[in-house]
Amino acid sequence: MSEPDPVRLGRELAARHGSNAAEVDETRTLLQAAESPRVDDWTLRSALVRFAQPQPDLASAILESVRRTQAVLDPMARELMRHGVVTDRGLAVSADGGLMPMADPLPDVRVADLARLFREHPGGDDAPAELIDGYATATESVGSEPLAPAERMAVPLLAVLLVLDELADVLAHWASTVAPADPPVAEATRLGRLAFDRLGALGVAREPRERPPGRRPPARNRG
Repeated sequence: MSEPDPVRLGRELAARHGSNAAEVDETRTLLQAAESPRVDDWTLRSALVRFAQPQPDLASAILESVRRTQAVLDPMARELMRHGVVTDRGLAVSADGGLMPMADPLPDVRVADLARLFREHPGGDDAPAELIDGYATATESVGSEPLAPAERMAVPLLAVLLVLDELADVLAHWASTVAPADPPVAEATRLGRLAFDRLGALGVAREPRERPPGRRPPARNRG
């Protein structure tokens, strides 16, 4: 298998998007990963309510990652939604290092596909920047608007949402059973930790922990 060239992938993706403009599906966009309906209309948030019964601490930690990600992305959402294309939820790289044919089309923000490639980090440590630059330089030649600063900033955050999106599918499938047993703790822990670590690497602040009611702060030494 050829080593993927992130610049090539970025250019190929820009060319695909240039002919696939579409209005974003606001109910299924990656930006709404926590609210999008899955099997039997379960969402990540509703599945976490059920998951919290056997696993309250893990469910709480996952929900915190959802809120942290959305807190940064929400101010950018309007700009991201301006650039809708037919994306590919099954986006994959072929054996020769190019894009595979579209497998699972969905009208969404164009940077959702960039995040899918970004998540895989093809080609080494410099690949994410090269991927985005390859896409950006090709937009003019295919008649698309240049990448906005908000779009560039959003790509690594959307890669975190992809992890949470995968987790949403796992938890929704479990929650949809009539009497859910054996919760997917191992997979939820793995994906939850991955999202948490990536947010930390991006410098996204954690939520402040509230002091329990009636509890005083520790006394300071007065010397």
